[in-house]
Amino acid sequence: TPFCWDGVSNLLIETCFNNASWTNNAQTFYSTTAYNSCVYYTQDAAGVCDISSGTTINFRPNIRLNLVAGVPAAMSLSKNCISYDTVSVTGSKKDSLYIKNTGCATLTISNITKATSEYSINTATSFSVLPGDSGKVVITLTPTTTGNKLDTLKIFSNAGDSLICLNGVAVPPAVIGLSP
Repeated sequence: TPFCWDGVSNLLIETCFNNASWTNNAQTFYSTTAYNSCVYYTQDAAGVCDISSGTTINFRPNIRLNLVAGVPAAMSLSKNCISYDTVSVTGSKKDSLYIKNTGCATLTISNITKATSEYSINTATSFSVLPGDSGKVVITLTPTTTGNKLDTLKIFSNAGDSLICLNGVAVPPAVIGLSP
């Protein structure tokens, strides 16, 4: 998962060398600032990366980052297939699919389709998902006849299209008999 930076917010970067012993001091180039811009802690022992305190100084280390601009949206689905097991012809069953944006740009779901009328999509079929967020799609199976109910949910997006299989078995309604 990429780190999505807005280009404006401050970055906190931790550099830690967890060495039980050392033979040489590392060299770090720095710039002097008019304010405390760095916290440092040194110790010749293992376990120093877990330290949460240190000394503040006005030397900011010069660090070069390789930023990749234009990291696109990426779609991750909570399920590859939705199975409804058995559903009565007089009933219905709902299930949910979560669409997560694992990229850095806004994920745009332009359409969600299915082929048969026995499956229905109970949420919006076009929406946007911000980086790191998820969108929820609710699909209901309401069978009108008995038998296997197979369909494919098609999700169209700016991160590529995806297919989700839908399956269930419609059974006759329960019959209640009375005897004298």
